[in-house]
Amino acid sequence: MIKQMRSRVRVGFVGTAALGALLLTACGGSPSAAPSAVQTPAELSGEGAITVWAGSWWEGAVPAITEAWERDHPEIDLTIEPLPINGYFDKFIAATIGGTPPDVVDLDGGMITSAAQQGLVQPLDDLLSYVDPEDYSSGMWELSKRDGVQYGFPSRAAAAVMYFNKTMFDAAGVAYPTDDWTFEELRDLAEQLTTDDQYGFGYSASLTDPSPGVSSLSSAIWDGGGEIISEDGTESVIDSPEAIAAFEEYVDLYRVQKVMPAGTPNFAATKDLLPLFQANKLAMFSHASNVADSLRADTPDVQWGTVLMPGSHAVSSSGFSFAVPEGAPNSDAAKVFVEWFQHPENAALGPRTPGLLTAYDIAPWNDENWDF
Repeated sequence: MIKQMRSRVRVGFVGTAALGALLLTACGGSPSAAPSAVQTPAELSGEGAITVWAGSWWEGAVPAITEAWERDHPEIDLTIEPLPINGYFDKFIAATIGGTPPDVVDLDGGMITSAAQQGLVQPLDDLLSYVDPEDYSSGMWELSKRDGVQYGFPSRAAAAVMYFNKTMFDAAGVAYPTDDWTFEELRDLAEQLTTDDQYGFGYSASLTDPSPGVSSLSSAIWDGGGEIISEDGTESVIDSPEAIAAFEEYVDLYRVQKVMPAGTPNFAATKDLLPLFQANKLAMFSHASNVADSLRADTPDVQWGTVLMPGSHAVSSSGFSFAVPEGAPNSDAAKVFVEWFQHPENAALGPRTPGLLTAYDIAPWNDENWDF
């Protein structure tokens, strides 16, 4: 199940949390669950109204979240504003600097790191006594801190896996990849599955959707013994021989082996690679859990599977965390909402794989459809 997979990913992420500053993640979906009432700690209280900013993929989840919230906190009016991810962080910065921030904002690992560094979000250490850090995906939990101070609480966590198109593998008579595979095996499989009208491997190189590409490349760098950020987080070491060798391996897949589509330098994962995969024109590409939702909802007849990333299986962790901006109009009520969402029955209402691990015991995340 996803919860079990994440526990393996967590081990691979140790010592690499700083990479999250390079990641931007945008995914969509709308699971729903039957919530149950929770008790807010007596020392947390608020009234009035709050506004929460989140990505556009939250839109389908808003009704269930609002219903649960109104039952538990009728004294606080909640408005959730789903916004396009393009320009999302810039909009937040401008609003906060301009004195008109929302009360709560959902920020990805890179965004919250930058926001904390710029003093745009409030410390939330006063909420730590209400949660257990062990209940969270460790990668996103660490990305929500800076210099030992907690600035956010994970609303979503994800890590990359490799998706492979079973239909294409079967048609070519090629065995599926397994969790113990290597980069050399990835290259060999991609070559076997590349023909005049289809490609063996897809890579997201577009700057408009950098997270999947960075995740694939970082796995190759770590597999070769390299790093992206120094252990103390003070400098980039991406120009090391090991990192350069990983770059060259991926460049060769495009220029030498020619197993990637011709438009790869401008390709984004969900806009370009996923449609090719769904049309049985792309055999493999890496992405996080939202692809599984898209495949099931949009093309249920496509036969697919997943394996860990090749080599050492170390992958970058990503996700989003709820934070309270500096200058939030209603910080007290905002903290009530952030704490409220840390209960598993509420966290399970979110539109994507939760950052709170105990939420995986609740529908829809405990459904067999997520056993992949």
